Amino acid sequence: MEIFLFSIFSALIIYTTVRSLIKVYNTALKRDEISKRKHRFLITISTLAGFFIATLLPLGYLSLF
Repeated sequence: MEIFLFSIFSALIIYTTVRSLIKVYNTALKRDEISKRKHRFLITISTLAGFFIATLLPLGYLSLF
């Protein structure tokens, strides 16, 4: 049960982090600091990395506890 709660809490933290990064990327795009191609690339990489970490996190908690 604890592992399930740890996983949900960590997934919320990861979601918040990725969402904040996307807001930063959108601001940089509006200020013409990055190109549209780089903007799409950064959003894709951030989303995939967050999803990958959130999926593997319960396995890490299982091995830790």
